[in-house]
Amino acid sequence: MKKVGIMVILIATTMLFVECNSSADNDNVRTVTTSITDYNNGVYYFNSTEEDFGNELSSFIYEHPEMEFVSMAPDDATANGYTLGYFVVFRSRVK
Repeated sequence: MKKVGIMVILIATTMLFVECNSSADNDNVRTVTTSITDYNNGVYYFNSTEEDFGNELSSFIYEHPEMEFVSMAPDDATANGYTLGYFVVFRSRVK
């Protein structure tokens, strides 16, 4: 029984690393039909949440290697804490 537990831990750890490495390839990101608003000063608004936001942000970073993530904040416009989207700040990468 102890050997089975160790095998499960090893397999789960291996799968975690394989999954993390695959994120470097944009093929694992599905296309989302949300809009991104560019405020032309490094601030972007992603009109998406949860999995869609993750996919949209991943695609954006993949398509803009010249930019570096700085910060982000949720757009919690409602009184009950429901997030509508995210404001994300990027800057040009220092060479």
